[in-house]
Amino acid sequence: MRLIFIDIETTNESLTFDRETCEIIEIGAYEKETWREFSTFCAINHPLNHFTTELTWITTEDLKNAPSVQIALEIS
Repeated sequence: MRLIFIDIETTNESLTFDRETCEIIEIGAYEKETWREFSTFCAINHPLNHFTTELTWITTEDLKNAPSVQIALEIS
């Protein structure tokens, strides 16, 4: 059985999902059997707020040359 762990970081500031304000800013994946890892930042169209940067340690600068979420999912 293939087991893959996926982790995402988002701009969401609450425990409820809000499609209007929540954007994925990082995708990470780890495949247990092969030890393969994948990680990438994902670009957004506005600066990150202070809350998100403090929580994730991801900065607007980190996202500057990152691919879009759609492209990141294609290359993973």
